[in-house]
Amino acid sequence: MGAGSTPAGWYPDVERPGGERYWNGSVWTEDRRAQGQAAPAPPAYGTTPPAPYGAPQGYQAYGTPSGFGQAYLRSSNAGVSLGLAIAGLVCCGILAIPGFVMSRNEIRAIDSGQTDPSQRGLAKAAYIISIIGLVFLAIGLLYLIFAVAVVGLGSGN
Repeated sequence: MGAGSTPAGWYPDVERPGGERYWNGSVWTEDRRAQGQAAPAPPAYGTTPPAPYGAPQGYQAYGTPSGFGQAYLRSSNAGVSLGLAIAGLVCCGILAIPGFVMSRNEIRAIDSGQTDPSQRGLAKAAYIISIIGLVFLAIGLLYLIFAVAVVGLGSGN
C-alpha cells in the first residue's frame, strides 16, 4: 500500500445517506449495506441476489442475471422519450407532449434509484428538447389562431 492510500473497508455512502459502501483499496464496489450492519454474504451461484440497500419493498431485479452488474427496478425509457422529443421538434409538435411527460418521469425514476443513472443525460436532453418543441408548438398554435381570426374578420365584409 502506498503512502496516502485508503485501506479497504466500509465507508459512508455519499449516494445513499445512512448507508455504507465497500472500498476495495483501489475502486468502489457495488456492495452496499445499512450503516453499522454486518456485511451480507455473497449470493450463491444461480440464486437471485438480495435487494440493494434502500430498494422498495417487493423489489425484483430487471433484466440482469444474478451476480452480474447493477439491477434496477425497471428498464430505462430515456431513448424513447428522446425520440419523441426530437420528432416533436422536427415534424409533429404534438409528439413533444408525450416526450416531455416521459422524460420528466424518467428523470424522477432515475433520481429515486429505479432506473439506471447512466441514462440521466439522455433523459435530460429529451426533457430540454421537448420543452423547445412545446414552445414551437405553442407559437404555431398562436399563429394559427391569429391567422384564422384575421382571415375570418376579413371575409366577413
